[in-house]
Amino acid sequence: MRDEWNFLDMQHFAVKIVCRKDSGETNTGSGTIVVDNGHFYVLTAGHCICYQNFDKYLPFAPKEISIVQYSESTEKVYKVLDIVKSDTGESDYAVLEIEKIEDGFDYTKKVKRAKMIVQNDTFLFVGYTKVASKGRLFSVSKVGNHCLHLSNLQIDGQVCSGEELSRGCSGAGIFLYRHSRYCMLGYLTDIRDNSAAYSDFLWKDEENFNEIMSDDSRDDITVDLIQKWDEYDELDIEQEQIDKFREENSEWMDNLRRKCAVLYPNEVDSKVKIFVDDYIRGEGSFQCIKDSNPTFDDDLQKFMNKEFDKRTKRMPTIYESSTSARQEFLGLADYLTGKVKAKFPEDSEELDLSSSYVDYQLASRLLNLKSHDRVYFFGKTS
Repeated sequence: MRDEWNFLDMQHFAVKIVCRKDSGETNTGSGTIVVDNGHFYVLTAGHCICYQNFDKYLPFAPKEISIVQYSESTEKVYKVLDIVKSDTGESDYAVLEIEKIEDGFDYTKKVKRAKMIVQNDTFLFVGYTKVASKGRLFSVSKVGNHCLHLSNLQIDGQVCSGEELSRGCSGAGIFLYRHSRYCMLGYLTDIRDNSAAYSDFLWKDEENFNEIMSDDSRDDITVDLIQKWDEYDELDIEQEQIDKFREENSEWMDNLRRKCAVLYPNEVDSKVKIFVDDYIRGEGSFQCIKDSNPTFDDDLQKFMNKEFDKRTKRMPTIYESSTSARQEFLGLADYLTGKVKAKFPEDSEELDLSSSYVDYQLASRLLNLKSHDRVYFFGKTS
């Protein structure tokens, strides 16, 4: 999903901020619409809603700030109801409550705040500049703790000045598209130098908004999943747990033993323990997907069922030998792991989330025969 960026989608929630006083002071910036407990907010940099009076930053009043959205080729302007919090100091952030938007876009489900844990990836933001007043999609990559380098535009050497090409981007949310959601990882606060010659932007973590925003607008599924996996990966599944699982799921255990007798006739007991181990770890590790993002969990289950059925339809119902059944089973595991990798783009060789998820899914299928149409799934040899 990492390549399925949709600029039209992003124009719903990546908005332009226009500030204007009757006395002539103006300012522009960018921001992100986020829904938290049913209320609509715009998250941005604090200095974007201020004007400079000598050496002081003075805030515009809510009625002097407009939120401009350019979605579906239409300009829409929304009122600011309240400046919930604003800081022009080190944190440099602002939270604006705006009027409710009803345009058919699911802001609640599709836009979430999330921790920046993915280091080597491409991130996107929509900035509203003098040159691109209706918004432009910028691609950036990390080049330091809080520095992002433009990867789809070199500011130095352009006909327009660095200020014209970059001014107005401050406050823009930095996004990654994951698990059917746009994850806001942080926001821009400044260019690295006044001329923007290095094509670098400075940014801050979205966690600056935690004081104001609740967990309703967060989605740390990736963080939760990795932390859960680390926790269960280090956990020793004791024989007591196996015995308890056996007592509570006798039919499942019978299914598993029967299949292990086909796949691994000389290692039935040890393989039964491994599959139960995979299942228990998987239930613990991947439960957070169901809890924090049921939509993604449902999509993932449908995807796995589709790929599983596609592959197993070509399998025989009776195998010539345990060797041929085992080869088919291992081939299925490799096939599914290759397919599911796209669903876990944060995966790494150390984490091995994709193969662990497949191990869990295969264990559940070996245990729970009734959840599948293929009654003879690794169940008989000739």
